[in-house]
Amino acid sequence: MSSLRLKIWAVLISLSTVVPIFAQDRYALFIGTNYKGNTAKIPELNLCEADATFLKEKLQKKGNFKDMKVLLGTMVTRDNVKNAMKQLGKQAGKNDSVFIYFSGHGMYMKDAKAKNGMRNYLICYDRPHISDEELNEYLSEISSPKTVMVMDCCY
Repeated sequence: MSSLRLKIWAVLISLSTVVPIFAQDRYALFIGTNYKGNTAKIPELNLCEADATFLKEKLQKKGNFKDMKVLLGTMVTRDNVKNAMKQLGKQAGKNDSVFIYFSGHGMYMKDAKAKNGMRNYLICYDRPHISDEELNEYLSEISSPKTVMVMDCCY
């Protein structure tokens, strides 16, 4: 088992054992794309969708989540991710727990407007992609301080 999977399992175990004592409800969003057939010439991957599905199934069995959403393959667009996170923000209260998982490509580019001169991106199935600034905006919709985001991507 890879070290990333071990780290993810550690987070999942803590979510399923410690968090219930303090949380009212639990919500999850699983995002994974292999980029198969995309028109933006994004290099294809093999296991991102399988990883997202695998983690969802494991958490579904043991996690007692109130709601779990999955975006796979062509569903991984900026608008779909934004809407899914907005929905999490509407559902999850400040005492609830939220688990978000992304598996796919990540990248960075120089950007003079960014705080450190670099802008990070989660790569969607096709353009446009999600910048770190946009991702922070989406996450700000979620009021729970018990939000964990696991990113299985570069940068």
